[in-house]
Amino acid sequence: MNRRHLALFLLIVLVAVVVLIPLSGILNPQSQRIQFTKIGELDIGYAERLDVEGDMVYVIERSEPTARGLVIVDASNLTDPVEVGSFNDGGIPWMVDVDDCIAYIANWQDGLEIVDVSDPTNPEKVGEYVGSGEVFDVQIIGDIAYVADRNDGLTILDVSDPTDPVYLGGYDIMGACYHVHVFGDVA
Repeated sequence: MNRRHLALFLLIVLVAVVVLIPLSGILNPQSQRIQFTKIGELDIGYAERLDVEGDMVYVIERSEPTARGLVIVDASNLTDPVEVGSFNDGGIPWMVDVDDCIAYIANWQDGLEIVDVSDPTNPEKVGEYVGSGEVFDVQIIGDIAYVADRNDGLTILDVSDPTDPVYLGGYDIMGACYHVHVFGDVA
């Protein structure tokens, strides 16, 4: 086999591996389908966002005209999840991050609400940070809360004492700040 034939053969193999094999998955979508099986459900309204800690699911429910806020679900029995508690003291709850039995609720009209959920049947507000009042997202890492404040940008708080969050600093951005995600030491 001369070099020209070898090159042609390798080109055909390369096309088969790079184009035809992936194309077969596209042309035969049955081979790519993922099958889901419903094992349980719970109707709590318009579930917007959630966080899971152990067997508990913390859901932000935002039905119009009256949002229920934080809804706490015991999902220890996946076939029969049970609502065990809720918290809402107004505003428009938007996002939740739960850390060590404390729920940090980003509220579009009330800032950051800090709620003790150690007794999920009776969640209790223990602190807050108002900022501009328009908090859309929060991520907790250790004792630090990274907050997406629509008007003030990225706000960083010390929440080692959840009853008294302390402003550590921030970063103003052009436009509105709606989301935050921290990866390593980058936010």
